[in-house]
Amino acid sequence: MKVFNYLQFANTASYDENNFLSNANEFYSQPFKPEMITELFEGWKEVSVKNDINTVFKDDKDEICFWQDEKYYNIRFLAVTNPETLDDFIRDCQRAGIELIWKEKK
Repeated sequence: MKVFNYLQFANTASYDENNFLSNANEFYSQPFKPEMITELFEGWKEVSVKNDINTVFKDDKDEICFWQDEKYYNIRFLAVTNPETLDDFIRDCQRAGIELIWKEKK
């Protein structure tokens, strides 16, 4: 299923789903960790890098690189401030034109 940021998701919910939206808000607001990329999104894998100064994630056509001890990361070769929340990361991907897909729960 295609990934929406929190505001897009909330706009599709009806008003009688407030409890569900509260849980979704907690989910989208959780602190972002790079390992979430492979845990939550389809097709992404962590790629080892020789110099060990960064962590790179790739899918079939895109690359996301987190630099160790830096306050930014590269997404489609654009430097962006590190995301604080999961929703920040999703919105960064949308701005860069990367379409994320949720992994199916097993």
